[in-house]
Amino acid sequence: MEDNIADLKDLLNEIEEKKKIRSDKKDEIRKAIIEHRDKNETDEAKKIVADGNKILDDLDAEISKLESRSADMKLETEKKEKEEKRKMEDKIVEERNVDKHASLEYRTAFMNFIAKGQPSALLETRADAATTTTTAATVIPTTLMNEITRELKMSGNIYAKVRKLNVKGGVDFPILSVIPTATWINETTPSDRKALSTAKVSFSYYGLECKISQSLLSEYTSIDAFETQFASLAVEAIINAIEIAIFNGTGSGQPTGILYTSGIKTSSITAANLVKYDKLSKALSGLTAGYRVGAELAMATSTWDTIVGMVDNNGQPVARVNYGINGNGTTYSLFGYPVNLVEEDRIKSIDTATVDTDYIIVLGNFSKYAINSNGELSVIKYTDNDHNENVTKALTVVDGKVLDPKAFLAIKLVTA
Repeated sequence: MEDNIADLKDLLNEIEEKKKIRSDKKDEIRKAIIEHRDKNETDEAKKIVADGNKILDDLDAEISKLESRSADMKLETEKKEKEEKRKMEDKIVEERNVDKHASLEYRTAFMNFIAKGQPSALLETRADAATTTTTAATVIPTTLMNEITRELKMSGNIYAKVRKLNVKGGVDFPILSVIPTATWINETTPSDRKALSTAKVSFSYYGLECKISQSLLSEYTSIDAFETQFASLAVEAIINAIEIAIFNGTGSGQPTGILYTSGIKTSSITAANLVKYDKLSKALSGLTAGYRVGAELAMATSTWDTIVGMVDNNGQPVARVNYGINGNGTTYSLFGYPVNLVEEDRIKSIDTATVDTDYIIVLGNFSKYAINSNGELSVIKYTDNDHNENVTKALTVVDGKVLDPKAFLAIKLVTA
C-alpha cells in the first residue's frame, strides 16, 4: 500500500515537471517569434512556430499519458485503501468477538494453575475476588465451561427435566395462575370480564461450591484429558447438590425444594396399601386432568421394587419395565406415568422413610420447577492447612423454586 502511494506521488511530480517544461518552452517560443518578427525574419518565425507546436504537442501527449496513468493509479490506490480499511474494521470486529478465555494459551495457563499451582498473568480473576494469587477466583476457560454445561444437560435425570432460567435475582416475575374461562350468554346478558391475576416468583443468590482434591487433577498433562476430568468431577458434585435441593431444598441458603413448597398437593398411604392397586391409584389421583399431561413419577429404587409386581383388578400389570434395545436403557412406568428412580437422599424409600414424616413418591410435571443460574463458574485454589492438602473449589450461583405448586403431588408414608 505504501509503495503504491509513493509511486503515485512520483508520477504526479513527473506530471508537474512536464507541465513546467511545456510552460517554459511555450514562453521560449513566443519570445523567439517576437524577436524574429521585429527583424522582419518572417520565414524563421514561421519555422519556429511549426517546430514549437510539434514540441508542445509531444509534451501534451506525454502529459496526457501521465495523467491517464495517475488516474488509474488513484483508483487502484483508493481501492486498496478501502480494502485495507475493510480488513482493519473486520480485524477490529474479530478481535472484539474473540473470546480470549477460549484460546489455547488461556486454557493451558488454567490447566497449569489448577493442576500444578503455577500462577499466570494470562488468567483473569473476578473483580470481587480476593487479591492474593492463591485464592483469587479464576475465570474458567470458555471451552471448559461449555463442556460443563453439556455435562449438566446430559447428567441427572431430574435436572434434565426441570426448567433452566437465567434471570436477575431479587426481581419478581409474574406467573399466570388463572386460566380465562368462557361463559354461555344470551342476547341481553353479557359475560363478566375476567380479571387476569398473577402469582409471582423471585429468585435469590445462593452460592454452590464443589471441592476437588489436588491429587485428582495433578496427574493430567494434556489439556483435553484435564478438561474432561475437571468437567466430570465438577458436574458430579453440582448435579448431586442441585437434584437434592430440587426435592429437599429448605429455601434457607439454598433453593426451595418441591417437598418444602407450600401449596403442593399431598396424599398419604400406608406400607400395606402401597401394593394395593385401588389404594395407590387413589393416592395418585390428586392432580387435575390438565396437570396430569406431562406428569412423571419419582421414587427410590426400593419403593419401585416393592410395587413393581402390582396388578389391577383384572390381573393386568400396572407397573411396567421396558428393558430397551440397542443400549437405549431401561424405562419404567406406573399407571401410564414414566417413573424416575432417584437416590434416597432425594426421596426416602419405603424401607428408610420415617412414618408420618417422610414422603416416598412425587408425581408432577418437572418443567414446572425452575433452576435459575447465571451459568458462570469460577475457581478458587487454596491450601487446607488442617489436612495439609491443596484444594480446588468451583463456585457458581444457583436458586430453584416451584413455579406452579398445583403441578405436584407428594405421597407421605403413614401408619394408618
